[in-house]
Amino acid sequence: MGTVRCAAAERILAVAPDGAEYPCTQLVGSDFLAGRLPQDDFTEVWTNSAVMQKYRRFRTNKDYKRSHCGRCEAKMYCGGCRVFAMDALGADPVCPYTNQYLDDDCDILSDIQASIGYTDAGFPLATLDQIEAWLEEDSQRDYPLWLMSKR
Repeated sequence: MGTVRCAAAERILAVAPDGAEYPCTQLVGSDFLAGRLPQDDFTEVWTNSAVMQKYRRFRTNKDYKRSHCGRCEAKMYCGGCRVFAMDALGADPVCPYTNQYLDDDCDILSDIQASIGYTDAGFPLATLDQIEAWLEEDSQRDYPLWLMSKR
C-alpha cells in the first residue's frame, strides 16, 4: 500500500540517529530541522514547530493553489512531492500526471474573472484572490450578493 498525498508533517516525522526531527525523510538539513530529541518535547515539536506547520499548510499557499498541482483533479490524492517543489510550497515540477489531469490552457479563476467583467479603465471587478475566496467559502452554491444583483 502506498502513501496517499504528501505525508510530510501530516502523517510522518523523520528522526535522524542524532535525534534531529524533520517533516520527511527526504526533507533533511538545517532548513528543515523541526526539533531535536531528547532536548525538545516530541509533542511540542509535532504540534507547534514552524517547520512542521509550514508543511501542513502548503495547500493553503497561493503559489500552490495557482500552480498545476493546486488546480489538478488529483490534488486531494496527491498534492505533489514537497521535496521537488520550489521552497516546498509551490508545484511539483516533476509531476508525471500534470498532462493527464490538467489542461494548462484552462485557468478557471481567470475565466470567472473574465465573465464578471472589467471597469471602463480595464480593472477587474473582482480580483483573483476574491474569486478564490468565494469558491472556497463553506457554501459554494451562493454567489456574492453584489454579483447576483447584476443579473
